[in-house]
Amino acid sequence: PGMVLSHVINGETGIASGGTVDAAAGSQKIIGLMADGNKNDSKTGMTWNYPGYDAVNNGTLDLSNATESTAMYLESSRGKNAGTIKTGDKSTGIYGGNVTLNNTSETSAGNGGIGVYSKGGTVDIKENAKISVGDTLGDKQEGVGVYLAGNNQTLNSDTDNLTIGKGSFGYVMTGQGNTVRTGKAGTTRKITLTHNSIFMYSADRTGTAVNYNNLRSTGDLNYGIYASGRVDNRGTIDFSQGIGNIGAYSYTKGATTTPNAIRNYGTINVS
Repeated sequence: PGMVLSHVINGETGIASGGTVDAAAGSQKIIGLMADGNKNDSKTGMTWNYPGYDAVNNGTLDLSNATESTAMYLESSRGKNAGTIKTGDKSTGIYGGNVTLNNTSETSAGNGGIGVYSKGGTVDIKENAKISVGDTLGDKQEGVGVYLAGNNQTLNSDTDNLTIGKGSFGYVMTGQGNTVRTGKAGTTRKITLTHNSIFMYSADRTGTAVNYNNLRSTGDLNYGIYASGRVDNRGTIDFSQGIGNIGAYSYTKGATTTPNAIRNYGTINVS
């Protein structure tokens, strides 16, 4: 990286409530908070500021002026955002494994960026957490709200406050054997897909996912759920606006037996 604001090994780092860190205009390849390994939470004589976590943002970590940067980088560490994280184009809000987005958190990435990228462990997103991602920058440069890249991961997302840019994704799962839940029963907010976007993309053939979020389209060529394995939809997908929208699409390349598939227990409307 070009610059690292704070780097700890088997310790903790964080930004306190009320604290603000800004990136200079035109910055590239910088990291805000970086943590390697886990601290000893029960170390005798040690009082930690952030029990249970190795990197925490309680303030504002604003890297929106920077490109190709990461606000919080976790290497086998535990991270939490309880404040505001903003990143620019081709950048990542939080990169790591075990990640928590608190009720008070806002996590945003610019065009072609990723809000949360997790390669292992558990991602826990509370009900009032806000996540937003910008527009795609082209093929293989799509934005993603939450990206699970590992195997046997768990995603529990209670939020329905998700903003997805044109040509971008809400949730992406590329590993196998994951347990995923998006939204919760009784949610009322509608997540909007504008043009050529996908709410949930899953290449996971062996895991399970359930969606409670409600979706609506305002444009064309959107997908609600695009999956290679088992996904239960329990939300309402209202794609009555626009053309070429698909509520749920199951696809497994080269399957020799009947694959797991999407099951709809909610409501899907398309024009």
